[in-house]
Amino acid sequence: MKKIFCLFCVLFLSTGVYAQTLYVENGVAFSSLKGLYDETLCKYQMSAGVYYLNRNWSFLSSSLGFLQKGGKYTYWYAESINQRYRCHHSEVVKYITANTLYNVKYDWENVMLYGGIGPQLAINVGDNEIADYDRVKRVNYSLKTIIGINYHLNSCLIGGSISYLPTLGHLFQNKSGNDKTIMVSLFVGYNL
Repeated sequence: MKKIFCLFCVLFLSTGVYAQTLYVENGVAFSSLKGLYDETLCKYQMSAGVYYLNRNWSFLSSSLGFLQKGGKYTYWYAESINQRYRCHHSEVVKYITANTLYNVKYDWENVMLYGGIGPQLAINVGDNEIADYDRVKRVNYSLKTIIGINYHLNSCLIGGSISYLPTLGHLFQNKSGNDKTIMVSLFVGYNL
């Protein structure tokens, strides 16, 4: 019975999916670990995904990607009384991400403006320990919010977006601390 139900769901979704678009997104992520590393760190991010269930005023989007979060701080180091050096220390955590967003859109000729919100799962694929004592959780959850603009060129799509990713809960295992990440991205896509 479960197999029939799953098959029915897949068939229903495949017949109800409209205007699928595959896309690749690249950009930068501005991240800081509030209370620990207060300066912003700029790192690379990328993802690949799909727009689906495209209706008159809304659509869903899902993507898999790579994201680097972290932060940095500055301190002074003195070798002697007259010699001081300004040092920068940064920490980076690498994640594989997966998200699904509900988006509201407004179409105007070949331009689509949209805004969306949804959950994001981030799995740490790097070292669990930063600064030799802070342990980062292996799995983190975020609430991704996005605003963007797309331009349709025949069957191709180009665009850009800005996303905000606050971590839900705490980033670390052994202390309270969170990151705030803003992503700026450009992407290209293909309408199927």
